[in-house]
Amino acid sequence: VRYNACKELYLFYEESNRDSALRYADLTLQIAKKNNRKLELVVALATKAYQTQSKGGYPEALKILWEAFEIAKNPKNDNPKTWSLFASSRFDGNNRLLSLAYTHHIFAILMWQTQNTEQELFHFKEARRISKEIGHAGRQMMAAMNLGRSYAAYLNQLDSALFFEQEGEQLAFQSGNKKYLGQIYSIMALIYYRKGDKDKAIEYYYKSIDWCIAERNYTNLSNGSYFGLTKFYLSEGPKDSALHYAIKNLETYRMLGSS
Repeated sequence: VRYNACKELYLFYEESNRDSALRYADLTLQIAKKNNRKLELVVALATKAYQTQSKGGYPEALKILWEAFEIAKNPKNDNPKTWSLFASSRFDGNNRLLSLAYTHHIFAILMWQTQNTEQELFHFKEARRISKEIGHAGRQMMAAMNLGRSYAAYLNQLDSALFFEQEGEQLAFQSGNKKYLGQIYSIMALIYYRKGDKDKAIEYYYKSIDWCIAERNYTNLSNGSYFGLTKFYLSEGPKDSALHYAIKNLETYRMLGSS
């Protein structure tokens, strides 16, 4: 019961307050460790790494993720009878591979934040491959969404990027995990802007704002929606709109407790 309570509290703060999210991630980790729950420990470690690296603790996050990989890659830790690994939902497939896919995903985010694009792409693709193999739509959605960003932002392969974002959008509705729809729509906005369709870009940026606020995804509200609109209006005008969204971005960023 304590474990589930901590996970639900973590999810509430995950993308809205880094300090609170890290506190509940650490409590979940302690409970999993105390009860010798191997796969729950993997997810808890990766979750703590996500919040740690989001606050700039890259070396510590790397160390935590290597520990998670060591457990998740070992077939001896296969266990179909786990506590719920993600929120209150239970997965009937291979939970070890599910925890491994999640670890690949968080490692890919660390590689993105430290500008190692080759490793970023590799680990997001691994996360997507494993998630698709075990039939976990939610994790596949997250990997597809991030691959779309990578293909748009760094490789400028816009058709491939749009393919992944459309896959992510479909899986978000299919899985019921709509928390990151705002991020999907902000990436779509970037793709359409780079394709030269400014009207569609604006449409998706505003759609992104609506979903981010509705789902309390303030991380993407800051670095996707508001930041994207700030850059858009700096390039296209009016400059007053750029200032408006820059101020809203700063307010949101401070609320997150990011370092």
